Amino acid sequence: MRSIHHELRIGALILALLGAYALSVWLALDSAGQVHAFNLFGYSSLVAGTWAIAACLVFIAYALDLTLRQRPARPLQIMIADIRREILSPDRLVMRAVPFIMLLLLMGSFTTFKSAIPFFKPFAYDTLFMEWDRLIFGTDPWRLTHRWLGDTLPTMVIQQAYNFWFFLMWVSVIYVVMRADFRRFRTQYLIAFALTWIGLGSLMAVMLSSAGPCYYGRIVPGPDVYAPLMAKLKSMDAAIIASGSPFRLFALEIQEDLWKAYVHRGEMLGGGISAMPSLHVGVSILMARAALELNTRLGVVLSLYALIIWVGSVHLGWHYAVDGLVALPAVMIIWGLAGRLVDWLGITDLDTRTNRCLDPLPSSATVPAE
Repeated sequence: MRSIHHELRIGALILALLGAYALSVWLALDSAGQVHAFNLFGYSSLVAGTWAIAACLVFIAYALDLTLRQRPARPLQIMIADIRREILSPDRLVMRAVPFIMLLLLMGSFTTFKSAIPFFKPFAYDTLFMEWDRLIFGTDPWRLTHRWLGDTLPTMVIQQAYNFWFFLMWVSVIYVVMRADFRRFRTQYLIAFALTWIGLGSLMAVMLSSAGPCYYGRIVPGPDVYAPLMAKLKSMDAAIIASGSPFRLFALEIQEDLWKAYVHRGEMLGGGISAMPSLHVGVSILMARAALELNTRLGVVLSLYALIIWVGSVHLGWHYAVDGLVALPAVMIIWGLAGRLVDWLGITDLDTRTNRCLDPLPSSATVPAE
């Protein structure tokens, strides 16, 4: 009973946060005369499909482990008992249903709002952020990345790492959903995850409205200071195509599709243009920060991955370098606030052996580091 009580409190908190976000987006769109674009369940198929695939993979792994490693005398009875305890018990149902609903509300509201940012505040700070980059690095940062990593192979590796972000983001959420015993960590991560998308992807994005280097020449009057970068990327893409390779710099195609959707006000899954701050970098930092709570080595690996994402965001023309630099402290603040909220609510971990709540532990002691 105590476990379901905790899960209901967590669910109420998270869904109230996302419900308020969805309502705020609807009201903002209504005030701008764009409420017709509100599509709360635009990601329903993607979220449902991802959840279904993950469930199938987890079940297959469980069944293989049960039959090949554990080899109990009555595997079917063990499986039925495990399903009742780990899937059908009320607290587990709530635990896994809440993040599913959370993602539906979050992704639908986020994409709708992101696509409408120019209605609230036209892109205004691209020149400023370009100047900040030059002030900090002494030149355009992309010139440094292309000096060191400007060959075709490193650029393709960077692009694949950038694309891998989507898979890793889904895995991070699914992982915390599967770990019933990490209730405190799970709650902190889900709250921080939601606040990162809301805070960086919506609130800060509209306050610091900017399009990014790949669109600089299309929104800023005068010479396009990023034309050499885009010309270099296009030349690299053309060379890849000429070589007969099945791969391409798909970032260029996605950038063009996003621009067409922006110009024609068309709907596009994952659409919308926004540079500052970088959500790619922000979520990568969040995953790294959370991983440090679980395993030091994993945290270091994901920290290096976040660095690659930051470099890649500049290298491929998506972001100014300062977009990622601003994301770093913002995410650290969000992670800390989420932790304080969890502690204030008295959310504790669960001893799965006894199904009883454990006393709260410091966040760094959730799981011993290797």
